[in-house]
Amino acid sequence: GLRWTHNKNFGSALLPSSWVSWQINSKSIVKSSLAYGYRSPSLKELYFNFIDVNHYVVGNTALKPEKSVNLKTEFNYSNLQIKKLNFDLIGSIFYNDIKGKIVLTSYGPIEYEYRNIERFKSIGSGATIKTKISEVVSFKTSILRTAFYNYLSSKDNQLPNYSWSTDWSNELDIN
Repeated sequence: GLRWTHNKNFGSALLPSSWVSWQINSKSIVKSSLAYGYRSPSLKELYFNFIDVNHYVVGNTALKPEKSVNLKTEFNYSNLQIKKLNFDLIGSIFYNDIKGKIVLTSYGPIEYEYRNIERFKSIGSGATIKTKISEVVSFKTSILRTAFYNYLSSKDNQLPNYSWSTDWSNELDIN
């Protein structure tokens, strides 16, 4: 794919992307994607001012657009039979690299401003198990392990390159 974006204040960008899907057999499929991204600052990030007794949040007209790349691969295995239950298994890995990421940063006890940070990177993997327990009840559990790049580690060898986070979510649906 190829996407063209244009913003009268921030210019144009051509953004390529590609997707591949391989059906290994009737139960297994592998999907991969590579995509480039571009995001202009929003009006809120540029001009929003929220100032009262408890808040001091200001926009920043000097913001630059974000530019990013995302890689993702996912493996799906469906209809794994264990006793009387069918399970769907999904495993995934990903990588994100964003240059000039726009974030709300603190520069005082209650003072905040939107700024571009030099680099934001994350890598991770996830696993999901889904099953239909009955005609009306289904259950899904997912775990995601993500590493966030600490760009200050390039200036200070004492700091770790990545900070890790684990998310675990569960869903019980009754229809």
